[in-house]
Amino acid sequence: MNRHNSLGIVAAAALGFLFLTGTAVAQKKTLKEQLVGTWLVAAVDNVRPDGSRFQAFGPNPKGILMFDANGRFSFQLARPGRPKFAFDNRLQGTPEENKATVQGSLSYYGIYSVDEADRTLHLYIESSSYPNFDGIDNKRIIKSLSEDEFTWYSPAGSIHTTAEVIWKRAR
Repeated sequence: MNRHNSLGIVAAAALGFLFLTGTAVAQKKTLKEQLVGTWLVAAVDNVRPDGSRFQAFGPNPKGILMFDANGRFSFQLARPGRPKFAFDNRLQGTPEENKATVQGSLSYYGIYSVDEADRTLHLYIESSSYPNFDGIDNKRIIKSLSEDEFTWYSPAGSIHTTAEVIWKRAR
């Protein structure tokens, strides 16, 4: 093989390496890009200040979390087995029915942002079923994130506990 062919092979290999490296870099998604989509709740574990754990939404909570690419989100969580209202009218619930509904569900929506360096998710809540959340920045720490699952840690929840929530990507 002559010198000219050897240089051509080396140049082609170098260009191929640069192309593959560039492709790998281009495929690396930000945390925000990885979050976009629909997630279903897999588990919610609450931790009291004394360290004891419990499941405020039961052992098999139902919930959905959606992030769009434009920075909007929607969150709904419910305890399964909540009693149905005796009258088929949500405005005519008994005090017991209303209490079970409020204590067994939480929903909110708004705008989100991600601090990539701190792996922190900021949920700017526009409106919530829990009025004390209206207009606040509710912080979540992203503990893990893969294509199919992510876990967040919530340092300040609506029931004065911390919470770890595991989400599975909806398929």
